[in-house]
Amino acid sequence: MSKLAAFLSELSDHELRAFHHFRFDQFMKGSKEKITLELENRQISFNNPDEFEKHLQLAREEGIFTKRASLCPRCLSEKFYTSHEVETITYHYASVNLDVDYRTCLVCLYSQDKVDNETDRIGAVGPIGFIRKLINRKR
Repeated sequence: MSKLAAFLSELSDHELRAFHHFRFDQFMKGSKEKITLELENRQISFNNPDEFEKHLQLAREEGIFTKRASLCPRCLSEKFYTSHEVETITYHYASVNLDVDYRTCLVCLYSQDKVDNETDRIGAVGPIGFIRKLINRKR
């Protein structure tokens, strides 16, 4: 069994729909066939993208998936990994590379930590901002 097939078999029906909705286009033909086959085996409809959005909205309204605070805000999955990245903070002619860890969803690749830090990665900063970012960086 391939790694993709093993991963797909571990997903709940909801997570499999989210995986198809958010990431299907990123895969090569053979992998797309495996994803499609898994959806068909579980008898999950996947042709209409608006259908998943409605499903996601209903899940939020019913509170079925929102009982746990540790869910992905984008797809409501509970499967995460820690991505290690290097970010650069620049002040005029000086720059510092920082190792940063982000909690990222395995299903849709969304990272709320990254969104929260988005302003820290943009362009040059002033001297106070430079020092503040060095002190408050994520580890």
